[in-house]
Amino acid sequence: MKSSIFYILLLLIAILNRPDQTGFVSIDILISYLVLYLMGLGIHFYNRRKLKNWSRPEFFFLLGFTIVHIQWPIIVALGGNLEILTFYNVDFYHMNYGTWLALVGGLAWMYGFNFKYGKRKKLTQINERVKFNYTQLLVFCILSFFLFLIFVDTSFYTGGVYTGEGGSHHGTGVSAYFQMLFTITILILSVFVITESRTRKYKNPIFWLLRLNKKYLVLVGLYVLIFLSIGDRGGVLQLLIAMSILFGYFVRAISLKKIILLFFCGGILFTIIGLGRSTNNMFESGFDKLEKSEAPYLVTMQLSNSARVLYSAVENVPDKHGYFHGKLFIGNLLGVIPFAQSIYLKLSGIPEYELSSASYLTYIKYGKNPHTGEGTTIIADIYMNFGSSGVILLMFFLGKIFQVIQYELQLGSNINLIIIAVIVGSAAFYMGRANLLYPLKSIVWSLPIVFFFVKKLKIKSGGFIS
Repeated sequence: MKSSIFYILLLLIAILNRPDQTGFVSIDILISYLVLYLMGLGIHFYNRRKLKNWSRPEFFFLLGFTIVHIQWPIIVALGGNLEILTFYNVDFYHMNYGTWLALVGGLAWMYGFNFKYGKRKKLTQINERVKFNYTQLLVFCILSFFLFLIFVDTSFYTGGVYTGEGGSHHGTGVSAYFQMLFTITILILSVFVITESRTRKYKNPIFWLLRLNKKYLVLVGLYVLIFLSIGDRGGVLQLLIAMSILFGYFVRAISLKKIILLFFCGGILFTIIGLGRSTNNMFESGFDKLEKSEAPYLVTMQLSNSARVLYSAVENVPDKHGYFHGKLFIGNLLGVIPFAQSIYLKLSGIPEYELSSASYLTYIKYGKNPHTGEGTTIIADIYMNFGSSGVILLMFFLGKIFQVIQYELQLGSNINLIIIAVIVGSAAFYMGRANLLYPLKSIVWSLPIVFFFVKKLKIKSGGFIS
């Protein structure tokens, strides 16, 4: 209850200090917003100071959200080199308002996460006597992976999407669906494989890892090696985060120091890949660029660079185009049904760039025939649809959803809810630079996959809740 009062107070202060929508960036304004945001973060993590496990969906979300929306304002507020940000097309005339939207959205999320009501069930773990047969799921996962590799464009293997040779990191047509099926299935498979190993005793995490299902380990290894070798990092990072969440909740708590170390090492590796993937010698070229760079924040620059599309959204909505009132959510809602988007476009006659906020922001910058995509952020996505009031309301409910899924991971009694929690948690780090409904397709597709390919073998009284 005390936390709720603090967040209400911080939100009221932020709302009463709303800036003009257009105006050159003010260091004083940014500093005041950053203080309010850091106070909110401080309250949030103070409430969780006794938790030993830091591999949590809420931590990953706040980390990604902060990098995407707050890193650039911090650089400006601390007197950073504005020429560097100008190179990345930062719009300094809409940074004040964009940062304010991120502030009220972030505080609303924290308020929702810390808003508690009613009684909670006693925390227990999945009954050890409950077993699952996931052999069919494993076969389906392997099959979908190899079908993707067979049907994907050959330029995929050269990293053509990054070197300008064409192709796509997820393929087109049927290969895109096989890739989506595999991405979802391996997350589900990870839930069963890792929760199955929760009672095993070990002294070293490496020994624990090597005792997991061998076919699963080979599949994970192939996936990581193939996709990183062509420069695709998103799916690999999502899988690794999912595995760390499952490990932290069901095997052994992961401390803050270890999480920071893992993200630091992983961030450097992924930055090298990102810098070098547009060249023929990816790792060597990426390492040289990183070594020559003088910017200490280069490791997170690609994430924080997404803030430019939030400022673009503020510039264009509602002055040049009114609020979309949920219209830009349609693409994600229809995306759960194969080919539904193309059918909808033909029947409705609306332009393709109005299917999502990412498409519309790309259209604003590049027109109807873009050579690349602009992407979006979760704040830009909500703002373009429902304005600042929508940002506050929907971010509050999203925070509440994260509270529920994190509680389900602690409770550990419903396998379907654990799967949903892991899917959302694995996407949490990237949700800051994605749309609000980013994990929806994976959630909707996961439940029938479990229903058709996994069998429950034993149910004991007081055990698994189906």
